[in-house]
Amino acid sequence: MNNLLSDLFKEDNKVSKTISPENLTGEKGSACKATTGTGMDQARELGQGWKISPSLLYKSHETITIAEVKGEGVINYMWFGGDISRDTIIRIYWDFDETPAVEVPLTDFFSNAWIDNRGKCFSGPFSSLNTLVISINPNNALISYFQMPFKKGFKITLENTSENTMCTYYQINYTLQKLESNILYFHAQFRESDRVEKMKCHNVLDNVYGKGKYVGTSMAVELHGNDIWWGEGEFKFYLDGDKDFPSISSTGTEDYFLGSFDWEVDSKYQTYSTPYGGMFYVSDPDVKHTENQRFALCRWLLHDSIRFEKDIRIEVQDLGWRELGKTYEVREDYISTVSYFYLDKTSTNIPKLKYRKLGGNS
Repeated sequence: MNNLLSDLFKEDNKVSKTISPENLTGEKGSACKATTGTGMDQARELGQGWKISPSLLYKSHETITIAEVKGEGVINYMWFGGDISRDTIIRIYWDFDETPAVEVPLTDFFSNAWIDNRGKCFSGPFSSLNTLVISINPNNALISYFQMPFKKGFKITLENTSENTMCTYYQINYTLQKLESNILYFHAQFRESDRVEKMKCHNVLDNVYGKGKYVGTSMAVELHGNDIWWGEGEFKFYLDGDKDFPSISSTGTEDYFLGSFDWEVDSKYQTYSTPYGGMFYVSDPDVKHTENQRFALCRWLLHDSIRFEKDIRIEVQDLGWRELGKTYEVREDYISTVSYFYLDKTSTNIPKLKYRKLGGNS
């Protein structure tokens, strides 16, 4: 990443490819050839080559493959538009592995679980996210710049878990290129606590074995209880055989997500988005600590990735105050997280995907 701009003028042997509804295979000279598609009626006076297939429809409980590639290279960019909600599950498979390395609700993968724009594509509320690897731009365009290498190929699928037909627009930019032998594969895993169990921590990641780097966390929170600050919980990283105590911890939840002192400015939450993360969405920023208030947060460890040689386990406390500044109070909030990491395996232990249907961006 540090050499990206300085490398732009250097000659290389990479081959640029893009997969989208206009070119389902990414093959050379195969874009804009469709004669049927979601735009065929709008292009009826223009004909082939005029935006006949800008998107795909997929039915209730249908899983579609949006990209399937053989070869060696790197995914550099993914963009999604259209019907955006937690009812879409994205899965990514590396090198013909039957187990996905990525299995996450689409909105959670892009750091904001609370988005649901179906039936209101041109209205809000909307929260922008501006980071180096994940962006959300008006109106709910979801963008990833995570680099994702593959040795033999990759496959990306979308599953529609809703009761309605959904429409997706997407673009996957990748390069075919020779890679070094010691690459690490990109992974993302989802965990949810509908109510964090009393005196327990929310499980962020576990049962991951191998050598790798932990590079980020997305988090959604819905408060159960009000009137007092909730985010005192520490992130704990158990590395390479740690048992009772972690090797790395954060001071508090807002500190881990690059903020401080409750994100509070003049008695209100202050949202923010930086190259490396932020707290960019709160359902009602003009009040504090209210019942069912929702938050979206992310943190990218790009310069300070957490290395592990054998295994990694992560948890976060759900901790607030009983009496501000005097006594901590263990809480029972809703928390869901996505863990982003690179591993020396194409797949690893992945839990059965369970998630709550959350509804809209309220």
